[in-house]
Amino acid sequence: MSRYSGGQVSSLAKKLRVYEIAKELNLSNKEALDLCLALGIDVKSHSSSVEEAHADRVRRRAQREGIGIYGSEAESTPSEPEEAVADPPVTAPSEPPVEHVEAKPQEDEDKRDLAAVIAQESAKREEAERVAIANAGKLAREATEQQAATRPKPAPVSPSGQPVPPPPARKPQPLTSF
Repeated sequence: MSRYSGGQVSSLAKKLRVYEIAKELNLSNKEALDLCLALGIDVKSHSSSVEEAHADRVRRRAQREGIGIYGSEAESTPSEPEEAVADPPVTAPSEPPVEHVEAKPQEDEDKRDLAAVIAQESAKREEAERVAIANAGKLAREATEQQAATRPKPAPVSPSGQPVPPPPARKPQPLTSF
């Protein structure tokens, strides 16, 4: 998508709503919202907008975790109805179960992706600063040269310290024809 404004054509990144991503991935709005938050994307509700790049990260995460449209077929379309199994008796556990979470490779990949984007932006900023500094130096030199050229030259001084009078003006020669 591009927008024409003031003689320039600028490219605008496409934005998607969280609920659109959820619909695309066959997830609930809450699941899509939780995926965004897990990836560090700043969203507040299913109506929040995200950049296309963030939406791609959510899609890759859903694929890696096998959820939504990327889930196993056994989960999404059961081939035979399952037999009813009696629920085991419910007893209150003495301690809540502790979930052991290990660093997942996909989180490391997301961090590397984010680090690469940050590094690129940082390099662009540094290059812009170098160009600005070079331009400022060039402008300062030009201004100094211009001031020196317009500054009147001091009157010549004789060895005795007295100012030297200007040379006599030349009389214009009459034009002669041939």
